[in-house]
Amino acid sequence: MATVLEKQSKPEAPNAPVKVGVHTPHISADRTLPELTLKAILLGLTLAVVLGAANAYVGLRVGLTVSASIPAAVISMGVLRFFRDNNILENNIVQTMTASGPALAAGVIFTVPAALLLQQLPGNESIAITWWQTVLIALVGGTLGVLFTIPLRRAFIVDAQLPFPEGVACAEVLKVGEKGGDGVKYLAGAIVIGAGYNFLMLGNRLWAEVTQGAARIGNVPAYLGTNLEPILMAVGFIVGARVGLLLFLGSALAWFVLIPLFLTTGVPFVTDPLQWPRFVGADGVGDPFLATGAEMDPLTAAQVVWNSKIRLVGGGAMIAGGLYALYKTRKSLGKALTEGIAAFKNKGADTRVRTERDMNLGLVLAAVGVLAIPMFFVFQMFTQSWAVAAVATGVMLVAGFFFSAVAGYMAGVVGSSNNPISGVTIVTLIFASLLLLVLGMNGPVGILGALGIGAVVCCAAAIGGDNLQDLKTGYLVGSTPWKQQTAQVAGAIAFALTAGGVVFLLHEAFTIGSADLPAPQANLMAGILNGLFGGQLDWGLIGLGALIGLTLMAFKLPVMAVAVGIYLPFPTTFPILIGGLLAEGVNRYTLRKTKDLPEAERKEVVDTVERNGLLFSSGLIAGGALIGIVIAGLIVVNPDTVGFYAPAVLGLLLATGVALLASRLGKLRFALAGALLLGGIAWTALLINQPGAAYTFSSHAEWPGFLIFAYVAALICYIPIRALLVRDREGKQG
Repeated sequence: MATVLEKQSKPEAPNAPVKVGVHTPHISADRTLPELTLKAILLGLTLAVVLGAANAYVGLRVGLTVSASIPAAVISMGVLRFFRDNNILENNIVQTMTASGPALAAGVIFTVPAALLLQQLPGNESIAITWWQTVLIALVGGTLGVLFTIPLRRAFIVDAQLPFPEGVACAEVLKVGEKGGDGVKYLAGAIVIGAGYNFLMLGNRLWAEVTQGAARIGNVPAYLGTNLEPILMAVGFIVGARVGLLLFLGSALAWFVLIPLFLTTGVPFVTDPLQWPRFVGADGVGDPFLATGAEMDPLTAAQVVWNSKIRLVGGGAMIAGGLYALYKTRKSLGKALTEGIAAFKNKGADTRVRTERDMNLGLVLAAVGVLAIPMFFVFQMFTQSWAVAAVATGVMLVAGFFFSAVAGYMAGVVGSSNNPISGVTIVTLIFASLLLLVLGMNGPVGILGALGIGAVVCCAAAIGGDNLQDLKTGYLVGSTPWKQQTAQVAGAIAFALTAGGVVFLLHEAFTIGSADLPAPQANLMAGILNGLFGGQLDWGLIGLGALIGLTLMAFKLPVMAVAVGIYLPFPTTFPILIGGLLAEGVNRYTLRKTKDLPEAERKEVVDTVERNGLLFSSGLIAGGALIGIVIAGLIVVNPDTVGFYAPAVLGLLLATGVALLASRLGKLRFALAGALLLGGIAWTALLINQPGAAYTFSSHAEWPGFLIFAYVAALICYIPIRALLVRDREGKQG
């Protein structure tokens, strides 16, 4: 996922000539500073678990994950500053260890929830995956992803000198952090705001989360709707206007073109809500739940078509996009594989200099062998065959190394957030499924075997690209590679031990596959497996999606972003678009106001604006996601938790906190606006709320969400440019 920090720097082409020069790290190789200290380890492990859980929630919620490297670096600098002895290498260890958690979370949520979705389909009741199997998959996949990329560090970072744009950005943040700044204040404040909003909306139901409506024009619904969560606007601010527009293009294609076409044709479709999110593809003959668009209200008709038809079309477009991404980078991938194999064979690499000392290769190979053993037994449990389990283990290791190299190389070219992880997982699932079918593995046992292979490979690829990005940061600031690699393994293990609990907690509270947690990638994986093994996949809709993908390729548009937009609910993509447009507005304003400054001064101001915007947005996401995890836990403990916890009193307390926070973040007017806004909402709630009501105001009350959404939109624009406005004011006074 592209960040605001990356907009000003374009990565080099995959086959661009290497710029030869002498590399001088920020901390020279002859200096030795404390890195793996106790305080760095404890902070890194804590953040890996916390931000990993938050990323899992966001990924299941909107289908996008957020890189944690830069927020982790800022948090580390803010926390470790309270200790007498701290340094840039110690902060880099914290961000390295932390980033492993959210990266691994992406690999887990893209695949493991597919088993939970498939289990709900008729005939698949025996498909079961437990929390401890999830932990083991995450543990093996995450650790393998780190180990496989260790010999790739020299090949991709030192020899090939790939740009790694996100790693460079993180290194710059660490360097600037030595000078101090307001980054931690903005991040912490945004976490409070994001958590407070979700606490009142999701936890206390003070207002509706989504506002939407549709009117019938003939037999066609005219639909419009939006989610009111600031977390989605913050995602849009981070990914930028281009990605936001592409996602919205996909939603517009689905809701303004495809849904009306389906309803106009009068083709019957399944209306059973239990079958909506699933890639069943049944023709509906004899199904008692058949209906046509003319028999339902326009909003229901649009939603049913989207659930039963459009998701399949989006899945087909995602498959086409993933395969095309692999084809387009085939030369780079071949080079990655060649250099990776050569790196494994190169046991005589120079390790005399501190900044070139990797983890011992013999230890790496031994660890890979040890990790293969528990997965062999898991595959045996899945497939009920010792021979097939052995084959599956071999495929897992080969594919894991190959796609870790793929992810690492692509992270070096376009950044780890833009890696086509879904694409490589799709290829792995298809190959593993066909192989298991040849070996006689049909039905649920074949599905579980293929999913197990795909899940481990996806985890390895997801963490592999992110780890090489962090090693690039270490290369620039002068970290010791083997210490970073140790931190990466520790961070991966820390989140892996909690991965099963996080996934099953969210599933029990919100139901993965529902409107609350649509899990687009996992749904896609479930559809592919169900279609390959059960023959229930509607290949016509998949083919339509693939055709749309080919059309997008012809116009040189990024297929995956548009495909995800087709798949996601319209109310999810609309606020992401708003956030992207706000980011573009802030970016243009900053460039216009700084165009006459000297280059060095202009760059410093632009970097500050972009960094503060990124940190504030990341804080909104982290705060909203973390309180979502907390509320999920409360729901599991007591299903009656959501609804009435004296929301007015709590709201007034929160309003006071936001007022104080806003006065620290910006002008007094923001504090007064925040206090008036939340205080008024909370006081109104006190007057009319009844215990046990579904919502404080009514089931259709959206105005409180609109007001707070607008308030946060103002903050998300003001916070980044605050320093610029202060600079202008001081200049005029001078």
